[in-house]
Amino acid sequence: MQVFLSTARHTDDPQYTNSGCLPLEIPTDYTPVLLARANTILQTLFRPGYKYQKIGVLLFDLMQRDHRQLTLAEYEMTEMTDRRTNLMQALDNINTRYGGKVLHFAGSGTGKKAWHIRQRHLSQRFTTAWNELPVVH
Repeated sequence: MQVFLSTARHTDDPQYTNSGCLPLEIPTDYTPVLLARANTILQTLFRPGYKYQKIGVLLFDLMQRDHRQLTLAEYEMTEMTDRRTNLMQALDNINTRYGGKVLHFAGSGTGKKAWHIRQRHLSQRFTTAWNELPVVH
Protein backbone atom coordinates (compact mmCIF):
# COMPACT_ATOMS: atom_id res chain seq x y z
CA MET A 1 0.00 0.00 0.00
CA GLN A 2 1.25 3.48 -0.86
CA VAL A 3 -0.04 6.81 0.48
CA PHE A 4 0.90 10.13 -1.09
CA LEU A 5 0.14 13.77 -0.36
CA SER A 6 1.01 17.11 -1.93
CA THR A 7 0.24 20.80 -1.77
CA ALA A 8 -1.01 22.87 -4.70
CA ARG A 9 1.88 23.46 -7.10
CA HIS A 10 0.74 26.76 -8.59
CA THR A 11 0.40 28.87 -5.47
CA ASP A 12 2.71 30.97 -3.34
CA ASP A 13 1.95 28.77 -0.31
CA PRO A 14 4.74 26.58 1.11
CA GLN A 15 5.26 23.44 -1.01
CA TYR A 16 5.44 19.86 0.26
CA THR A 17 5.09 16.49 -1.45
CA ASN A 18 5.79 13.07 -0.01
CA SER A 19 4.79 9.43 -0.23
CA GLY A 20 5.36 6.25 1.71
CA CYS A 21 4.77 2.51 1.37
CA LEU A 22 4.11 -0.33 3.79
CA PRO A 23 3.37 -3.92 2.78
CA LEU A 24 0.37 -5.78 4.11
CA GLU A 25 1.64 -8.84 5.98
CA ILE A 26 -1.43 -10.82 4.95
CA PRO A 27 -3.46 -9.94 1.83
CA THR A 28 -6.83 -8.53 2.88
CA ASP A 29 -9.90 -6.71 1.63
CA TYR A 30 -11.08 -5.84 5.16
CA THR A 31 -11.62 -2.07 5.21
CA PRO A 32 -10.65 -1.43 8.87
CA VAL A 33 -7.25 -3.07 8.29
CA LEU A 34 -6.69 -1.04 5.10
CA LEU A 35 -7.73 2.20 6.83
CA ALA A 36 -5.43 1.52 9.79
CA ARG A 37 -2.46 0.82 7.51
CA ALA A 38 -3.13 3.93 5.40
CA ASN A 39 -3.39 6.02 8.58
CA THR A 40 -0.07 4.61 9.84
CA ILE A 41 1.65 5.70 6.63
CA LEU A 42 -0.10 9.09 6.64
CA GLN A 43 1.07 9.82 10.20
CA THR A 44 4.69 9.54 9.04
CA LEU A 45 4.11 11.85 6.05
CA PHE A 46 1.86 14.59 7.43
CA ARG A 47 3.42 17.93 8.34
CA PRO A 48 1.24 20.61 9.98
CA GLY A 49 1.06 24.07 8.45
CA TYR A 50 0.64 23.08 4.81
CA LYS A 51 -2.46 23.48 2.64
CA TYR A 52 -2.76 20.01 1.14
CA GLN A 53 -4.53 19.70 -2.19
CA LYS A 54 -4.14 16.01 -2.99
CA ILE A 55 -3.96 12.92 -0.81
CA GLY A 56 -4.32 9.41 -2.20
CA VAL A 57 -3.91 5.71 -1.56
CA LEU A 58 -2.59 3.16 -4.06
CA LEU A 59 -2.94 -0.59 -3.67
CA PHE A 60 -0.50 -2.92 -5.45
CA ASP A 61 -0.36 -6.65 -6.22
CA LEU A 62 -4.13 -7.11 -6.08
CA MET A 63 -5.34 -10.70 -6.34
CA GLN A 64 -8.50 -12.72 -6.08
CA ARG A 65 -8.95 -14.48 -2.78
CA ASP A 66 -9.38 -17.99 -4.20
CA HIS A 67 -6.37 -17.98 -6.53
CA ARG A 68 -3.43 -18.37 -4.19
CA GLN A 69 -2.16 -20.67 -1.49
CA LEU A 70 -2.95 -19.63 2.08
CA THR A 71 -0.18 -19.11 4.61
CA LEU A 72 -0.41 -20.74 8.03
CA ALA A 73 -1.40 -17.42 9.63
CA GLU A 74 -4.20 -16.95 7.07
CA TYR A 75 -5.41 -20.51 7.56
CA GLU A 76 -5.65 -19.96 11.32
CA MET A 77 -7.67 -16.76 10.74
CA THR A 78 -10.31 -18.43 8.51
CA GLU A 79 -13.09 -18.04 11.07
CA MET A 80 -12.18 -14.39 11.66
CA THR A 81 -12.07 -13.83 7.89
CA ASP A 82 -15.61 -15.18 7.54
CA ARG A 83 -16.83 -12.85 10.29
CA ARG A 84 -15.09 -9.89 8.63
CA THR A 85 -16.60 -10.78 5.25
CA ASN A 86 -20.08 -10.97 6.80
CA LEU A 87 -19.58 -7.60 8.48
CA MET A 88 -18.49 -5.90 5.24
CA GLN A 89 -21.39 -7.47 3.31
CA ALA A 90 -23.85 -6.24 5.95
CA LEU A 91 -22.41 -2.72 5.71
CA ASP A 92 -22.64 -2.78 1.89
CA ASN A 93 -26.20 -4.14 1.97
CA ILE A 94 -27.41 -1.43 4.36
CA ASN A 95 -25.78 1.32 2.29
CA THR A 96 -27.27 -0.13 -0.90
CA ARG A 97 -30.74 -0.44 0.61
CA TYR A 98 -30.89 3.01 2.22
CA GLY A 99 -28.73 4.91 -0.28
CA GLY A 100 -25.55 6.88 0.02
CA LYS A 101 -23.31 6.37 2.97
CA VAL A 102 -25.75 5.67 5.77
CA LEU A 103 -23.03 3.69 7.52
CA HIS A 104 -19.39 4.66 7.21
CA PHE A 105 -16.16 4.38 9.12
CA ALA A 106 -15.44 7.14 11.63
CA GLY A 107 -12.21 8.05 9.86
CA SER A 108 -14.16 9.15 6.81
CA GLY A 109 -15.75 12.01 8.77
CA THR A 110 -19.20 12.96 9.89
CA GLY A 111 -21.51 15.82 9.15
CA LYS A 112 -21.32 18.31 6.31
CA LYS A 113 -18.06 18.70 4.44
CA ALA A 114 -16.91 22.19 3.47
CA TRP A 115 -15.59 20.96 0.11
CA HIS A 116 -17.26 19.42 -2.91
CA ILE A 117 -15.95 17.55 -5.92
CA ARG A 118 -15.74 19.76 -8.99
CA GLN A 119 -18.12 18.29 -11.56
CA ARG A 120 -18.49 21.03 -14.17
CA HIS A 121 -16.83 19.05 -16.94
CA LEU A 122 -18.11 15.51 -16.43
CA SER A 123 -18.20 13.22 -19.45
CA GLN A 124 -21.53 11.71 -20.41
CA ARG A 125 -22.13 8.25 -19.00
CA PHE A 126 -24.44 6.95 -21.71
CA THR A 127 -22.66 3.59 -21.78
CA THR A 128 -23.37 3.00 -18.08
CA ALA A 129 -26.39 5.18 -17.16
CA TRP A 130 -29.79 4.51 -18.76
CA ASN A 131 -31.01 8.06 -18.10
CA GLU A 132 -28.10 9.50 -20.12
CA LEU A 133 -28.65 7.47 -23.29
CA PRO A 134 -28.78 9.73 -26.37
CA VAL A 135 -32.26 10.04 -27.88
CA VAL A 136 -32.70 9.97 -31.66
CA HIS A 137 -35.84 11.69 -32.96
